[in-house]
Amino acid sequence: MAISTFIIVGDNIHCTRILKVGGKSVLPAEGGKYVIHYKSGGKPKQLPVPPVFMESAAWRDEKVKHCAVAIWQGNYGDADGKAAGIAYIQ
Repeated sequence: MAISTFIIVGDNIHCTRILKVGGKSVLPAEGGKYVIHYKSGGKPKQLPVPPVFMESAAWRDEKVKHCAVAIWQGNYGDADGKAAGIAYIQ
């Protein structure tokens, strides 16, 4: 399915959508980066965590708002990041 526009649907992403950094879903990747691991269609996928999230107070508290990461990637990421953010939300 081709998507020409990224549409954000309202959700309370600040309260209930938090993952633990270093937990089973948010793990280190190459080059000091982190990714959020998830499955879609039974296949493993990864959502890259942008540096802006890794520089936050929440990150220092070992927390990341994964829906916010996906929305950020969908809007501001490079081509791979945009695709990953859209796929995560879908």
